[in-house]
Amino acid sequence: MRIFQSRAATAALFNPQDVLDQMPNSLLILDRASNAVVYANTAAEISLKLSKKNITGYQLQDIFGENHALEELMK
Repeated sequence: MRIFQSRAATAALFNPQDVLDQMPNSLLILDRASNAVVYANTAAEISLKLSKKNITGYQLQDIFGENHALEELMK
């Protein structure tokens, strides 16, 4: 009986998206060039009251409106 799994077997069991979806904090991952959302975790869906489908592809300004502090963060 082999106790240790191979890296390939471990990688097949580990899905980073599952970890991100289980985080209690909202997380949006952006495409830096366009500031478009490419990923939103479950906590972001709940806090923004939007589905991932409705968040993904939109720019931050589309979601949060004009926000000068947010614009400064994105520089």
